[in-house]
Amino acid sequence: LNKLADSLPSFSSAMICTADGYNLCTLGVSEDQVSRLSAMTSSMHSLADVLSTSVHDGEAPLDIVSLTNGSSNTVLMATRRLIIGQVLLWVTAEHETLGALLMRARVAGEGVREILAD
Repeated sequence: LNKLADSLPSFSSAMICTADGYNLCTLGVSEDQVSRLSAMTSSMHSLADVLSTSVHDGEAPLDIVSLTNGSSNTVLMATRRLIIGQVLLWVTAEHETLGALLMRARVAGEGVREILAD
C-alpha cells in the first residue's frame, strides 16, 4: 500500500481486507473507522456482485466497483485465488482520473497476488 500511496500524488486512502470484511492493512483511515470501513467494503462488493450478475449474462464474479464523489474517485477491486481466499483492495484519490486510479490499483492488486499467491 505504501508503493500505491507513493504512486498517486493525490492519494487519500487505501485498504486491503478479506471478502468477509476483516481488515488486513490500511493507510489514510483513522483507526476508529477501519473496522467499519472494511465491513462496509465487503458489503458493498457483495451487493454490487449480486446486482451485476442479476443484469448481466454469465456467472463471472465482479472484479471492480468504482465510486465518484465530486473530485474524489474510489476503486474497489477483488483479487481471487490467494492462500487466504479473496481479498478486496480499496483505494481513493482526489483529483485523479478514474483510468489512472484503476491502473495503479491493478498494479497494487498484482503485488498482493505475488505476496499471497495460492
